[in-house]
Amino acid sequence: MRVAGALVLGVTCGALAGFALSEVVAVLGLLLFDRPTGLRYLPAVLGVAGGVIALVVVRREARHDREDVR
Repeated sequence: MRVAGALVLGVTCGALAGFALSEVVAVLGLLLFDRPTGLRYLPAVLGVAGGVIALVVVRREARHDREDVR
């Protein structure tokens, strides 16, 4: 259950960060080049990256917890 929660949280936070960063890039493009520019798949890419990072962190913590017991 801990892994699933971490995965959902990682994907959600990554996607939200991707949306925010994509909007910042679009606004900067509008200010600098007079047309909105953006990174189309940035929210999806950061969502996947957030999920992967969350899984790595949870697995690493679980491994350290098992080593402490021995």
